[in-house]
Amino acid sequence: PSVTKIPGPVDLAVLCVPADEVVAVAKECGRKGVKGLVVITAGFREIGGEGIAREEELMKVARRYGMRVIGPNCMGIVNTESSSNADNETQFDSRIRLTFTMSGTTDAGIAFGGSARADNASGAAAGTGGSVYVSGDFGKITMGDVGSAHESATGDLAGVGYTLSNNEMGYLGGGTAHDEGVNWSYTVDNLTLYASMGQPQSASASNQSGFGLKYSMAGITVGVGTADEGTKEETSASIRADVAGVGITAIVIDRDNDTSVSGETGLSLSYAVDSNLSVAAFTRSTENVGAADSDYTGVGFSMNLGGGATLAGGYVSGGADGASLDKMDLGLKFAF
Repeated sequence: PSVTKIPGPVDLAVLCVPADEVVAVAKECGRKGVKGLVVITAGFREIGGEGIAREEELMKVARRYGMRVIGPNCMGIVNTESSSNADNETQFDSRIRLTFTMSGTTDAGIAFGGSARADNASGAAAGTGGSVYVSGDFGKITMGDVGSAHESATGDLAGVGYTLSNNEMGYLGGGTAHDEGVNWSYTVDNLTLYASMGQPQSASASNQSGFGLKYSMAGITVGVGTADEGTKEETSASIRADVAGVGITAIVIDRDNDTSVSGETGLSLSYAVDSNLSVAAFTRSTENVGAADSDYTGVGFSMNLGGGATLAGGYVSGGADGASLDKMDLGLKFAF
């Protein structure tokens, strides 16, 4: 049985399956257009190690499909409001992320360094959070929680809002099962080459390798990439240009031998109204196998208030058949 076989829309899914099946079920829920998950299953961050990686991958799936998550390892939720309509949900949100950055240079001129967030300290110690690098005439080698080569070459769409993230393209190997990996990049004039190798965090994961290149000329940047993960194969391409002050990004992903997703397309526009105010919009479509496509559209703004403060807001709608997500946010971001 699969949630994608249920006729009609599904607002909320309660997951009570083995821990190693939760991410796969969450992906099915996302393709179905489910708006919220309650994950009763244990075996995540509370057990450390693989559980941390599993929870981070679950959160990435939730962000990709715009799903709210209660859990994991919870017994349920309590709604004390008189209405049980989850569509009319307003929440306050705040967080502080401390990032530690270190750098140095050897006597031979080779640069090295690393960075990690305080909340990912345990992951940084295990190689699944944060990253370290060395760079020189040979290029730059980065290890840890690094992006794949094809994603580095073709990138993501312009983002909108305070916390909204549905602009992120679903690249093969993007989950944390491959976050402890290595990425090499080398730049010659306007050309940058990329190569990467992922290291699976569980015996069930297939190792992933990727290659990519990016070339810029006359205000236009073209990126292409390829990756494989077990029997799955993926190619990606992007073009970025500035036309009359409007930044345009178009991305296409094609995937073979995947039972879940066959490809994605995306387009975004961004424009700087003045030195402090910018606006952006995007549309992204995921071609699901055996289920309705997931289509997202978003628009937002960002205003520099000075002193490291930024006001940002956005609105995203879409999902399976374009009818499962209706989300907006507004907030202040501070950088110190």
